[in-house]
Amino acid sequence: MEAEIRAEQGLVLGVASFDKLAQDYIKTLDAKAKDNPKKLKGYRYAAGVVDRYLVPYFGRKNITAILFKDLVAYKQWRKTYWTTGPGKAQK
Repeated sequence: MEAEIRAEQGLVLGVASFDKLAQDYIKTLDAKAKDNPKKLKGYRYAAGVVDRYLVPYFGRKNITAILFKDLVAYKQWRKTYWTTGPGKAQK
């Protein structure tokens, strides 16, 4: 019954890692951009954000295990990404 409710609400069933779903999302955007060149800019922007920030932060974490506190921590991590975080060494 829980699986049916989750499916009706569009929630992920089973185990899925964040990085897997993020890459599936980027592939979907890529396919749409190939069909409609006007969407290419949006695809490039989304791919950059996913590859630079989201996947490195959430990685292989199970998508259903990401909680509000993780999103708050991500927001703080992003604030310091370029100053004291992993991006400070990039030119």
